[in-house]
Amino acid sequence: MIEREYEHAQEVWQVADCNYCYDQPDAEIGKWIISNETKEFFYLFNRTIDCFAVFLPINRSNSTEGIPGLCSNCSEEYTALDRMFLSTFQSEDKICTDIFEAMNYTRIVWSKQYKCYARKRNLAEMIPIITLLLIIPYLFYP
Repeated sequence: MIEREYEHAQEVWQVADCNYCYDQPDAEIGKWIISNETKEFFYLFNRTIDCFAVFLPINRSNSTEGIPGLCSNCSEEYTALDRMFLSTFQSEDKICTDIFEAMNYTRIVWSKQYKCYARKRNLAEMIPIITLLLIIPYLFYP
């Protein structure tokens, strides 16, 4: 029975790509060491989730409305987590399931549950770009 449980644990470890959350076992102590990337990801993940928690009402209903203040106040934390994930793990062939699932959860909660989206550009910010694009043809075709 113990052998079967051990084999099951080994199978879960392999299927979930758990070794991608760790550096190779330390020869001195013979244990797997959590990688710096994994530590940084979960630090940013916890900061993001903690920020979300500040804005959640205690007795939350299943409202489809966004939560006032959450999007603007937690945007920095969410963006840092998303950028770190994209730059560090997105290009990897294999990603530790813990990291992959944590990022999926965060993205779903951010966009679907909390109704937060990427900031839309203000028209005032776009006017210089639009003006430049309209002027360029006149500069090259007199």
